[in-house]
Amino acid sequence: MTFEAEVLADSPACYWQHRVTGGSNIEADASGNGVNLELSLSGWTPDQPSLSGDPGDFAVQFLGTDGWSKATTPAVVSNATTVTLEWAGTVDAIVDSAVLIWAAYDQSGLGSQFSGAAIYLENAGDLSAYVCDVNGDVQKVTSAINIVDGQPHHLAVTADGTTIRLYVDGAEDVTAPCNGLKMTGGQTDSIFVGSGALIWNPFFSYSYFQNGKADETAVYASA
Repeated sequence: MTFEAEVLADSPACYWQHRVTGGSNIEADASGNGVNLELSLSGWTPDQPSLSGDPGDFAVQFLGTDGWSKATTPAVVSNATTVTLEWAGTVDAIVDSAVLIWAAYDQSGLGSQFSGAAIYLENAGDLSAYVCDVNGDVQKVTSAINIVDGQPHHLAVTADGTTIRLYVDGAEDVTAPCNGLKMTGGQTDSIFVGSGALIWNPFFSYSYFQNGKADETAVYASA
């Protein structure tokens, strides 16, 4: 079974294969749910060799400078009591913290990132993931596995209302308790791949840029 077929069999809320070709900065949602991904006009290279091995597949190379991509968190995720984020790609280097995938970012208030879930790298290169519980408190796990090696990796974080789990290359790596789930960032531009964002009302700034490939990313309203 192809990677694409495996993802679609699990009914993602949104799914991007990063098959963006030269001349376009909009990628259609491969789940069929219409959650299209918008990419910046610079800071990334299209048409890179895929890591999945699926026929006709490609990847996007983020350059670690100013490249970003964003989409709107679908309502099925914003209202979810369980969630999974999935990412496949490479990290070639890290200078500062880098977001691989971030969903349901809350832009409603000053610095209010206290909703949603993310897989990211801290500035020392530590692989981490977080979800926000029902009180808006961050529940975080950190792996001892180094993925800043330019090699393909497959990551997933799940939260089922009681436990957050981080998977690395198909194996459960680290867990932590979680008191429910707060996924309330359903407004425009609240999913990010290859970067994150900072909000200082009324200003919006991209940051946390990935240096490496994004090959397959998906968000599920299930764990």
